[in-house]
Amino acid sequence: YVRLSIENFNVNRVLPVIYNLSLSDVKFIEKYRKKTYTVGKDTNSDYNSFSKAMLDFGRKENCTLIVKEGTYNVVDELGSFYFNNYKDRNIHGFQLGGNNKYIFSSNAKVVFNYDGSNSDVKLSFTPFNSSFMRNPSYILDGANIEVRNCRYCIHDDVNFGINYHHIIKNCTMLNHGNDTNGFSQCLGGGLGFSGISEIENCSCVSETGNIGISYHGNAGGYTEAKCKTIIKDCYIGGDKTIRIEAYGVSNLTSEYIITNNSLGSEIIVDDNSNISAKAWNNEIRGN
Repeated sequence: YVRLSIENFNVNRVLPVIYNLSLSDVKFIEKYRKKTYTVGKDTNSDYNSFSKAMLDFGRKENCTLIVKEGTYNVVDELGSFYFNNYKDRNIHGFQLGGNNKYIFSSNAKVVFNYDGSNSDVKLSFTPFNSSFMRNPSYILDGANIEVRNCRYCIHDDVNFGINYHHIIKNCTMLNHGNDTNGFSQCLGGGLGFSGISEIENCSCVSETGNIGISYHGNAGGYTEAKCKTIIKDCYIGGDKTIRIEAYGVSNLTSEYIITNNSLGSEIIVDDNSNISAKAWNNEIRGN
């Protein structure tokens, strides 16, 4: 008899090798392994710290995190020691991926208001990132995010991602700006090798700069990178807009579809050498 902590294993890879389990054993464990977790301020949740839940989900796959009502202050949860010593610009923040779902209560809010002096935090840290998970697909649904003095609310930059599918929907983003550099977007993204990003029914309010959402081409050096990005039914506050730009060395054309959005100014498409932007039914408010 072996007592197994199956939460920490990928049953398809690790358990059969270590424990010589049969296929039926593996399927049994997979069936009953916990798949849905909660984070909240009450005693009945699996996590009371949003940061701890997100860090743990960086190692999970095919799971769902339900974020209950409450305000989750990332600066307070991670603590001053973490941000005073933050240096690794490749570890931007909490990683989205693993084919996981992150579902937020309508009364849940994630806050990152940084008052420290570490310029690396202001340059690179973003609460939500989709850069480095081994399986970069995910669904982020209903997140309410408020930030100041970091890179973005969401950094949807996949770089090396293959066959990914990102869905960011029903999210509310507010970026108060950055006192050190020019980053002020709510959502900043970059394409992977092959995949789809969908941004739907989101509100993006950036108090500084002129961009609410920006995406650029693949930065991984691939000559055959080709992706698709859909931005629809979103509100870009103030006089801000959406910016799309070519990037990298891909010889193939990535497609952007931008439709049914409300924007403060005209969409910006910089250098269409390896991108194709199709925009229709967008409202340009001019304010």
